[in-house]
Amino acid sequence: MTLAELLLVGFFAVWLVLTVLVQVPRINAFLRRWDLFCLLPEWRFFAPTPAQHNVHLLYRDEFPDGRLTEWTEAVVVRQRSGWACVFNTEKRGSKALIDAVGELCRHITLKAGLLETSIAYLTFLNYISRIPRIAMPSRSQFMLMRTDHDGSREEDIVLFVSELHDL
Repeated sequence: MTLAELLLVGFFAVWLVLTVLVQVPRINAFLRRWDLFCLLPEWRFFAPTPAQHNVHLLYRDEFPDGRLTEWTEAVVVRQRSGWACVFNTEKRGSKALIDAVGELCRHITLKAGLLETSIAYLTFLNYISRIPRIAMPSRSQFMLMRTDHDGSREEDIVLFVSELHDL
């Protein structure tokens, strides 16, 4: 083995050990201080406060004659393939929408500025406007609804309903 190969193997070995150690809460703060380039990933397999509810994104359309469609749930997380545990190309898109739910809820709670110009609001509006439809509506709106994890719709809570927006 050449010196370059030995150094490369040594680098990855140290990186692996530090990646494992950064998961330990007592060591985390110390290692984060020295991780200037954020090279050490941090995984949270068990959240300190696990999610208690599911949030659903629904949308409806208005046609030029004024008819409104029924609320339809937007498919945010699609069926995963067998390769998703190794290579999941859709992970970032669904994670962005999940993060946008939290951001929009924080924005609503804090009443921080114009809601319709927030990144989270525009993310949802962009997402629902790009959903393929059979007939082209003139306007659309979206709604966020919370349900329990067990899937029961008994305790549906409407978190937010947007205005109708031109497409």
